Amino acid sequence: MATQGQASPDYPLTVVISRQVKSGKETEFEALSAEMTTRASHFPGYLGATMFRPASADDPEYRIVFKFAGQAALSDWEQSPERLEVLQQIEQLLITPSERETVSGIVSWFTLPGHNPVQPPPRYKMTLVSWLALYPA
Repeated sequence: MATQGQASPDYPLTVVISRQVKSGKETEFEALSAEMTTRASHFPGYLGATMFRPASADDPEYRIVFKFAGQAALSDWEQSPERLEVLQQIEQLLITPSERETVSGIVSWFTLPGHNPVQPPPRYKMTLVSWLALYPA
């Protein structure tokens, strides 16, 4: 489990989960992942999710990217019985345990799932660049 960025309760968090599914269990895994997303969508602070299927035999991982409004909302979801029930079923379908990355801030916009994000620049630099880009508009 890797954590990048400086997570803060005030900032949206993006979580990237990488999973390798046992051969022949893909349909069951996708159904359970859809159920997990449906359950998450009922939690306060849930901002959305996307599943990326394996790109090729060289990259056999499913990647699920989901977002929550902040650390408190994410923690509530991660500790919920609704999540733990489905997670237990999903884990039985995996070759290896899930890998998890959490990122916050604008860096998550430019990071491909499963790849380590670059270290974000200092907050004042990002604010200055954002202001310069928006001011002319």
